[in-house]
Amino acid sequence: NIKKHPSRAVFKEIVSAFHAAVQEAGGTDETQQASKYTVEGGAMFNSVVRLCLTQVVPALQTILQVPSLTDLQQVMS
Repeated sequence: NIKKHPSRAVFKEIVSAFHAAVQEAGGTDETQQASKYTVEGGAMFNSVVRLCLTQVVPALQTILQVPSLTDLQQVMS
């Protein structure tokens, strides 16, 4: 679970799912790379994109041990 236990492995899987979603949204193309994931349908695409938009930044901050923007703003005030 990326919220409770962000890790590089989970982050890598989320990025792979995002790439699959974007690839699927682009239509069929013979030059597409094989992906571990298949994202079919608008609802699944939206779910993957929403997950990335809401969870990737906090997960990266935890993985890289970088303070959140809110914390940095409080320190600078």
